[in-house]
Amino acid sequence: MISVPILINFGTDGFRGIIGDNFTFKIVNRISLSLGRYLKGASRGTVAIGYDTRFLSKEFAITAAEALASAGIRTILSDNFCPSPVLSYFVKNKTCSAGIMITASHNPYMFNGLKFKSSFGGSMLERDVKEIERIANGPDFDEETAKINYYVDSDTLKSYADNGFEYADFKSDYIKHIIEFTGFGDAIHDADSNTLRRLDVTIDPMFGAGIGYLSDILNRFSVKCDLINEGVNPSFPGLNPE
Repeated sequence: MISVPILINFGTDGFRGIIGDNFTFKIVNRISLSLGRYLKGASRGTVAIGYDTRFLSKEFAITAAEALASAGIRTILSDNFCPSPVLSYFVKNKTCSAGIMITASHNPYMFNGLKFKSSFGGSMLERDVKEIERIANGPDFDEETAKINYYVDSDTLKSYADNGFEYADFKSDYIKHIIEFTGFGDAIHDADSNTLRRLDVTIDPMFGAGIGYLSDILNRFSVKCDLINEGVNPSFPGLNPE
């Protein structure tokens, strides 16, 4: 029996689906290869990839990176989970051609998804997304003819280093930028020492990709902070992912 590939339809901000149903390693591979073919056709190069704390997000990100690297696209994968704005900043700051974020945003925990970022860090323009969608739904991706690569592990992915693949720290530059942009460091420096000693901040990252960002900033300036819901838990118990 010949199976019919799932039709790829991008929404307002990427592709989302239920993990293991209509969002699978094969789908991520197919979409990522389509982006790679689009970029090669437009003579554009580097793609950065980030991912959140949802179930299998890291593994989906590795699959996307493998697909792009195998297609000859220089690929930079975050060395840890990160919020979407961190990927956007990295794409713009490092002059990447595009970005992929593995996330389903506010959807329930059983969902995951993939978003495209353009070179300016924002959502990819509709005309570009439609062209990638056209490529993804082309006959080249028929199961009987396409060379589908399923999930590969990190060690296998590292073998693509000669093709331009690398891991990178997305977090450090972003935190430095936030401190400078907000003037937080200057504000803390000018604050009364007694006020700082009394300051006690409670942070709730809601099991999400923001874990370790605000707390790291506050800790740099010796501001006491207490964390709740700070561990990675893909079921987001008692909460809706945000």
